[in-house]
Amino acid sequence: MKINILFDFTKPAGGGKQFLKALKNDFLKAGFYTENQEQADVFLFNSYHNLQEVIALKKKYPKKVFIHRLGPVFYLHRGKHWKSVDKTVLDLSQRIADGFIFQSTWSLNEAENLGFKVNEANYKIILNWPDKNIFFPLKERAFIQGNNQKTKLISTSWSSNKNKGFEVYKFLDARLDFKKYEMVFLGNLPSGLTFKNIKHVPALPSSEVSRYLRASDIFITAAKDEACSNALIEAMACGLPCLAFNSSSNPEVLGAGGELFESPPDLLNKLEKIVKNYHIYQNCLPVYLVQNTAKTYLQFIQRLFTMRQGGQIKLKRISFKDKLKFLKIQAFLFKGRVINKMKII
Repeated sequence: MKINILFDFTKPAGGGKQFLKALKNDFLKAGFYTENQEQADVFLFNSYHNLQEVIALKKKYPKKVFIHRLGPVFYLHRGKHWKSVDKTVLDLSQRIADGFIFQSTWSLNEAENLGFKVNEANYKIILNWPDKNIFFPLKERAFIQGNNQKTKLISTSWSSNKNKGFEVYKFLDARLDFKKYEMVFLGNLPSGLTFKNIKHVPALPSSEVSRYLRASDIFITAAKDEACSNALIEAMACGLPCLAFNSSSNPEVLGAGGELFESPPDLLNKLEKIVKNYHIYQNCLPVYLVQNTAKTYLQFIQRLFTMRQGGQIKLKRISFKDKLKFLKIQAFLFKGRVINKMKII
């Protein structure tokens, strides 16, 4: 069995790209990956990316297995006008894909709220996990309080979307006790936002992000509506106890490796709690490995492949209606790009 991932790895992107890249490398090591689409038995595609290629390949190879990795619910991040795109992508997915991978129980529930229908045989919930060759903890982490040692806080975000928690970071910039703490925000900021006390570091490659994480003590994410926060799992993989906004999949991902907060003042209280019990939280961090994630992917893919060979999966063929749905998505995305360019001009 050979797998091909339909994703443009040459384009700059956030944690999703890094996860798929690590997944691809593990498939390669295990001998299950091919760049040759004709030789592939299974195609894995992601979100609304490369849908034109997916449709063309489905038409060309209707008997091959197509698996859709679903995640973010975009209208929650980008506005209600994206809701029709979410619904269209989910509807198109059910017409094309033979199996579905959700990044969290939360993302599955949100898809079902938009009308998505699944059965136990054709979907799997698999949390993301970063590449252990990049995101790994220090062998020994010394956490020292007092003696003029400040606790080092860090937040990261590739996206500058307002739902990534920037109002909370502005609150911390104004209210955090910087005699006790120092804080770095690494990533992209919304236009016009600056910090007075928090140090801003522009977006960096993953290798540099991991270095900053390992040099810190506690990770904070105020992001909302996350299917499975790559920023959060990267920090956890680097051995940092975490503070996460009590929203979406964050409780599911964090487990006992930190605290959830309900509001900015609550964040300050929970931060003190983590500082006082630092090593307890650190020892409770969930331990995942991208290899285990890849193994779970492979087991699910192998099961669907075997079902297809045994005639247990009904063949799906591309229709004219499917092409119209794709064109609707493309038209929406094109319109958005034009509007963004007009705003820049």
